[in-house]
Amino acid sequence: QMIFSIYRDSTSSTDAKKLTPVQMNQAIRNLFKESDAPNKPKTDKPQEMMDFLMQNIRVPTQDLQELATRRAEAVRNYLINKEKIKPDRLFVVAGDVIDNAGNTAGVKLELQQ
Repeated sequence: QMIFSIYRDSTSSTDAKKLTPVQMNQAIRNLFKESDAPNKPKTDKPQEMMDFLMQNIRVPTQDLQELATRRAEAVRNYLINKEKIKPDRLFVVAGDVIDNAGNTAGVKLELQQ
């Protein structure tokens, strides 16, 4: 069984909200209804809706960059808070964003010796 989470604007996974199957189906229906992707099929089956959305999702490059930055900050915060690495030794450095055609956005987390 798949577990889905919706993350709020946060770097902490503890802010995740687990969805029940009913809530998940409703979220899929809402996203499908709002989608302006071409050739949207006429269906009332959540699995078909999700399959269509997954095949046709387009994420803006800026959103990918923001996600990469939030992930890097979350790792940085973990290393500072749990592993007790001094904050002045960790740096999040913006990386290159390529495109949405299978390439991923990224940032670097560097540790100063």
